[in-house]
Amino acid sequence: MRGFRVELGEVEEVVAGCEGVAQAVASVREGRLLAYVVPRPGSEERLAERVRERAVELLPDYMVPSVVTVLEGGLPLTPNGKLDRAALPAPRARQADTTRREPASEVERVLRELFAQILGVPDVGVDDSFFALGGDSILSIRLVAGARKRGLTVSARDVFRHKTVAGLARHARERTPRTRAHPAPEAEPRARDGAHRPDTGPPPAFVPLTPIIQWQRDRGGPVDAFHQSVLVRVPAALDLPFVAGLVQSLLDRHDALRIRLGRTPQWTLEVQPQGTVRGSEHVRRVDVRGLGADQHEAAVTRAAEAAAGRLDPGNGHMLEAVWFDAGDTRPGHLLLVVNHLVVDGISWRVLLHDLRALATGASLDEPTGISYARWGGLLQEQAARRTAELPLWTGAARGTDDILRCAALDPARDVMRGRVTVTRVLPADRTAAVLTKVPAVLGTGVNSVLLSTLGRALRTWRTALFGDDPATVAEAPFVVDVEGHGREEIAEDLDLSHTVGWFTSLFPVRLEPDDTPGAVQRRLDAMPDKGLGFGILRHLHPEAAPVLAGLPRRQVIFNYLGRFERSSDADWSLAADAPAVGGGGDPEMPLTHLLEVSAVALDGSAGPELHVTWTFPSRLLTRAQVEELADAWFAALRDLEETA
Repeated sequence: MRGFRVELGEVEEVVAGCEGVAQAVASVREGRLLAYVVPRPGSEERLAERVRERAVELLPDYMVPSVVTVLEGGLPLTPNGKLDRAALPAPRARQADTTRREPASEVERVLRELFAQILGVPDVGVDDSFFALGGDSILSIRLVAGARKRGLTVSARDVFRHKTVAGLARHARERTPRTRAHPAPEAEPRARDGAHRPDTGPPPAFVPLTPIIQWQRDRGGPVDAFHQSVLVRVPAALDLPFVAGLVQSLLDRHDALRIRLGRTPQWTLEVQPQGTVRGSEHVRRVDVRGLGADQHEAAVTRAAEAAAGRLDPGNGHMLEAVWFDAGDTRPGHLLLVVNHLVVDGISWRVLLHDLRALATGASLDEPTGISYARWGGLLQEQAARRTAELPLWTGAARGTDDILRCAALDPARDVMRGRVTVTRVLPADRTAAVLTKVPAVLGTGVNSVLLSTLGRALRTWRTALFGDDPATVAEAPFVVDVEGHGREEIAEDLDLSHTVGWFTSLFPVRLEPDDTPGAVQRRLDAMPDKGLGFGILRHLHPEAAPVLAGLPRRQVIFNYLGRFERSSDADWSLAADAPAVGGGGDPEMPLTHLLEVSAVALDGSAGPELHVTWTFPSRLLTRAQVEELADAWFAALRDLEETA
């Protein structure tokens, strides 16, 4: 069904295990998965809802029956006493999935509010799946953080396992409120095998190099101006000391922002003590009073380039801020530029949350979670435990070929200075279908929808460009690199929802000809901890590292950053006309892939819109060629929307 292999026996086993069910049958009719149950005496009340709740909790989305029908008279039988499937009644109503009940507890009420707030969905039922409503792995981290703030403990793994408000409520734990007067120490992670991880006292002075940091080091080239940035709308009539105070608070709160990069004899990351990095030294004011829109945009562009140029990780200078002062009556903007070695997409959500709270005087009671240094230590410990994954990663590349049989990247010539970008925006109505409707119908995640259609577009594109050249076009499977958020729960009680750092995971995904989203989803599901182990083995395990380094090259890298909220009239929010997260690097930094595809959902006037940026070396591809590919991908998404 919908690209997935569904074993009806597995569905029947789960349904039959629900309390109050005497017999159960699963069937498919008109493309829908149905369940029929015979109740035990006295168990008829809410039985369909209870069966569906159990199915949602124990089965993947694509194996959850869309309708549960209660047969109080028993199953229909043939004269031989066998089940008469043809006589199973058509469902009279979508009993189990349209009945909306009110929250039965305060925990359900809180979680329903969080679902609605984070997903931007006004009407959430307690039995609705977080992912069917448009959630993804990045938004699940926001849900975990929001639950903690409301006094509940759930993990990202809980969100994936239990999915619904009701399911999460049954597994949520109430937390003891923390106070600012007596800040709690960082959580003490416990390994999955139960071994205690001593984690008390001040954080380590040095951060063990994580896989993504080692990947960047091995990339070569300068890293001083390698950065990400955000532009935030701020209220009128601020002053420089106030802005500097906000920056100082962020520097003191987050260890990663105070890291100093050592490069000899090898790379080291040293955390400087609180108070040693002065916010006032890294804030600039730019007067934009009276400037028109074009002049203002030009001023921001110039200031962003200058701010990136002032970054100096070797001296612990990881952050620059520029306040665009529009006067006492017009809102201004605040540009934050941070070296990419210490920040990622989720880190920006943390920083924006903290900035807004600090600026408005709201409570900032949440602990910053486990330190970036301790996270690096946990990854080091994981290396020896991940060797069983090696066949998974080598097998992903078996029998694959390049997408294009073209010249390899030259690190001396194919650098940031020579890169070109193409941007496409999917309208809000189509974005809603791609990010919400299609994954829900197909029972997959957003990434599998985007990756499967990207693979189809790549094949269509290369055939159109090079179809008459068999030496250039290959029909074999190919592999793309995929970036994940990397904040996986590799130890018990591991809170990464408020930690700033570069956590990104990078792992290969095999794409077969004519892949469906379901097939890609199964491959993603087979990766322990969402692919985190690949980087650990590739960069932290001495025997596995050369094996994985020898895998075929990946010409495409894909990253879906999730959804970012922005507003045209809300202070301390992302500026409406700016990208969610900007960035760049030193002009001589080598490019790593023939094509870099970065997608993000940004709020627009009609709802979120999918913004996709394609980056490529001008020496090897032309703008016209990549524009054709960008159009082919959106066409593939449209075809999937129409058939889902």
